[in-house]
Amino acid sequence: MRDRRLPRKTSVILVSTALWTALLATPVVAAEGVSELLTQAQQIFGVLPNDMATPEFPVTAERVELGRKLFFDPRMSADGTVSCSRCHLPALYGTDGLTKPHGCTIA
Repeated sequence: MRDRRLPRKTSVILVSTALWTALLATPVVAAEGVSELLTQAQQIFGVLPNDMATPEFPVTAERVELGRKLFFDPRMSADGTVSCSRCHLPALYGTDGLTKPHGCTIA
């Protein structure tokens, strides 16, 4: 009786091709879901303003500098050792990049 199994090299190629096909197809589905979510959010919240200035509280260089100092100052935390930027990473648009938040320790 003849062995009908595929050669090992052929099996590896077929499995690899199937996995790559599945992986490459996944972002398309995710992108469609994100697009739909973004559309819903835009309908609910509308257009974001360029800044949060009001006539009473305009954006000035002094206010921006104060905000920067407070954001990076560890004395603002409960124990005086951690600044806001420790968790709210500027490179991640102020998020922590975690799936679940740890909570804030500001006093």
